[in-house]
Amino acid sequence: MVYLTKKLRLLKIQCRKNEFTAALTCTRPEFADLWQDVMGTTWHLAPLSATRGGAGAGDETLSATRGGAGVSVTQVGGGVIDPAQRQILRDEIDAIVAHLYGLSRAEFAHILGTFPLVFPATPEGQSRKDRLLDVYDAWATIGD
Repeated sequence: MVYLTKKLRLLKIQCRKNEFTAALTCTRPEFADLWQDVMGTTWHLAPLSATRGGAGAGDETLSATRGGAGVSVTQVGGGVIDPAQRQILRDEIDAIVAHLYGLSRAEFAHILGTFPLVFPATPEGQSRKDRLLDVYDAWATIGD
């Protein structure tokens, strides 16, 4: 039973990764078919916004939580083009992949430390790394 519970958790995480990946990839009408296949909705270019505490009425929210901080990416039928929103989704995908590979928090932190251009030894770089580790921690309880 524990095995099936773990597999179900991984399947839920994989599905979210696919949604986030579609939002990053499907930013032009040429990707409308892919969007339809992954998301099950019709693609159209629409304004997007990163909000705290949820989306507006009628919006689909991808529920990218940015480490449990309540920041969500509001998705309205198309890919995400705003740089801040794209970073949120990339962080979510990085954390999800770390979980899919079965990395511990310490292993994931070590791997992040091997990218000095992305996470330089500065207060800003450390803050960015800490935010990503917070996202990793938030995903640790998904599907439990």
